[in-house]
Parts: sequence; C-alpha cells; structure tokens
Amino acid sequence: MINVKNLKFTYDTTKELIKDLSFKIPKGSWVSILGHNGSGKSTLAKLLVGLIKAESGDIYIDNILLNESSVDEVRKKVGIVFQNPDNQFVGVTVRHDIAFGLENMQLPHEEIVKRVETYAKLVGMQDYLKKEPFQLSGGQKQRVAIAGALAMHKDLIIFDESTSMLDPEGVLEVTNLIKKLNEDRNQTIITITHDLDFALLSDYVIILKDGELLAEGKPQELFLNKELLQQSKLTIPLGLQIYLDVIKDDDLKNNKKLVDALWTYNLKT
Repeated sequence: MINVKNLKFTYDTTKELIKDLSFKIPKGSWVSILGHNGSGKSTLAKLLVGLIKAESGDIYIDNILLNESSVDEVRKKVGIVFQNPDNQFVGVTVRHDIAFGLENMQLPHEEIVKRVETYAKLVGMQDYLKKEPFQLSGGQKQRVAIAGALAMHKDLIIFDESTSMLDPEGVLEVTNLIKKLNEDRNQTIITITHDLDFALLSDYVIILKDGELLAEGKPQELFLNKELLQQSKLTIPLGLQIYLDVIKDDDLKNNKKLVDALWTYNLKT
C-alpha cells in the first residue's frame, strides 16, 4: 500500500531531517515507526500526508505517486491523528466534529448522519455526540479524532505520538481501539512513537536514527537486540529488560515456563 523510495527532506536548506529513506508498508498491517526525539519520525508522517514536500525521492500510496497534482486524492486515502487532542477538535460538539470532514466532502445529509452514528459507535462515543470538547477526556478526544478519520473511509490512519499526552487510562483506550481496528477491520495503521511497550503490539517496526533507516523487522526479534536499542537511544521498558536478563542467564533461560510468562507479560503490557 505504501512504497517510499529514496526519500530526502532538508529543513531550511541546512538540516537534513530525512536521508535517503526507503521502505514498504503492506495493506492491513500495523507498523510502528520508532526513534528518539529528532530522528525524523514526525517529519516522515507529514511527508506521507503531503503536509510538507520532499526534496527528492518518491512516495506511492496505493500506486499513486504523491505530488502536487495528486495530493488531494492521496489525502482521501490517508488520515492522521496528531499528538495533542485539544488541537484537533474543530466542531462545537462530538457530532459536529465527526461530521466536519464529511461535510467538506459534500456528502448527502442522510449519508453524513449514518456515518457519524456508525463510527461514533465503533469508537465507543455514541453516547457523547452532544458533548462539547471541554467535557471530554484526552482519550475520548482522540477517539473522536479517530472516528472522524474512519468516517471519511481512510485506507490508512497515521497516529503521530497520539498517546504521549494522555493519562494511563487514555493510553489504554486508544491502544485498545487501534488493536481492534487493525485486527477486526484490517485497517492499515502507522503509529509514530518512541514507546517500545506500545510498538511491541504492532506487526512490524521501522527504527529511525538521525533521519536514516537504522533497522526494520518484527518487534519480537528487533527488541531482543539490546545493542540496537541502545544505539537508537530508545528506552528499554523494565519488563523487557527483565526478559533480556533472564534469557542471558545460563540457569534461568532454561526455565521455559518463566521465559514464556515474561514474554507474554511484555506483549500484554
């Protein structure tokens, strides 16, 4: 579904934020893009939706080359949920916010009403349609933003650090919703994050460092490479650190029950 070839982006003609980056993301997958602050994660997200223009290289979305003439068509396929939920609310109520993009698409009123109710229910916000933004928690606002993207029938949704400003309950709400969308509806998901616990739930990870591809693969494999995580300046979660210590211990690593229990714990965290 997504094919990025030799992408390059330079900020203010001096700082190269994305350096010859290439990767593919298949339809229906959940891919986490990881990296420390300044690695180029959020810049990449903006490039994928055409908010900024690459200096060189190509981005294909469903075999459509992203450029000035195709950006509107691409944005019909790609939605993005940003970090701060307060900056995303554009409607005076939940109903108005979900309907906003549909009205811009000039859909018939009956279709707008149907989609608003359908996707509000899908994200568990059907009882909040008359609520105003200040009445919602951060997690609820993010769910409304997700409903708005889904209502516009986006093929791909990018979550750009969308759980980093939420409390633990909000993080759990959004995480469970992302899992549900990917597993039950085969929704293609990209999560931009530096949280290894969160990324461990995804199918595939791409690790960036200083705008370059440092590594890619299944999280269950890459996250066992402590040197790689240290090189990428990512913080190893306590549960994963314990697991790594156990499998390196000659006595403990043969305790299959313990090893399996620790790994299962990490997958559910």
